[in-house]
Amino acid sequence: MEWISVKDDLPECWSQHGNIFASGYLLTWDSYNEFEVDQYSKKGKHTSGGWVKESEGWDSGNQVTHWMNIYPPKQ
Repeated sequence: MEWISVKDDLPECWSQHGNIFASGYLLTWDSYNEFEVDQYSKKGKHTSGGWVKESEGWDSGNQVTHWMNIYPPKQ
């Protein structure tokens, strides 16, 4: 597995918890040169026209620069 720059790609948000879609846990590297286990989430609300995104970002609030899956993707 290799580090992925947030400039190149962001993780897919597939896990739904109410009005939040999350990536599941990932290993992240931030601008302070620290590792952390974090999630990328998209928060929104359900409307008559479908789900509307209100915000998105890393749950820790840190300035993540790179991320990688903790576990290999399912084949």
